[in-house]
Amino acid sequence: MRSAATPSPKSWDDFLTAAYLHPDRLSPNVLLRPIYQEWLLPSLAYVAGPAEVAYWLELRPVFEAFGVPMPVVYPRGHLRVLQAPPPALPEGLSWEGVWQLSQNRLGTLLAELWGHHEIQALLAWAEAHRPPVESLSEKPFLRSAQRNFLRFWEGWKQQLRRAGLRAAYARYRPAIEAVLHYRISVEPEGRLQERSLNVHAFAPHDPVSWVQRLLREVAFQPGQWTLWQTA
Repeated sequence: MRSAATPSPKSWDDFLTAAYLHPDRLSPNVLLRPIYQEWLLPSLAYVAGPAEVAYWLELRPVFEAFGVPMPVVYPRGHLRVLQAPPPALPEGLSWEGVWQLSQNRLGTLLAELWGHHEIQALLAWAEAHRPPVESLSEKPFLRSAQRNFLRFWEGWKQQLRRAGLRAAYARYRPAIEAVLHYRISVEPEGRLQERSLNVHAFAPHDPVSWVQRLLREVAFQPGQWTLWQTA
């Protein structure tokens, strides 16, 4: 970071001189910050989040070029705090997978999974009643009509599937909305808890005991998500 009263270096030599005489006026960017901090305060290990792990592992040649020992990069564990038991999910979907989806995609997927048998039965009925248009290919002048019919039929099946999906959503609406509401309550605004909530949101009256219980009950695994129910 350059002081407003300090002129910009005109050459590489001027830059090196400024760095030597006034190092307090310089600040490393995201690429050099790890080098800078490990040179000032060497450490054996650095506990990092997913994005930090990605760029730290790219810096090994940079550490070697500067002659600074690189610490062990240790991926931190992750925690989602659940204040109430989660609602039931359809077969084929786990809560680990829920957090990766948008609300719209999650709602659609829940309808697909809960209404799977009804939707498949509807499509099977449509296929069973499809006219035998394959015989049209025996007459060259009807081949174009056959192709047009098959395109129409596939489009109609997609419309039928969407209608079945809407019916499944309406039928399972209470269960679907329970899952959607629960997901928003755990991670408001679709963001990670750490961006929206803190310990006081979960334990407004006794955060110290809450943290102590967390440390007793949760064993963080490197790079893995843990679900912890507080109530």
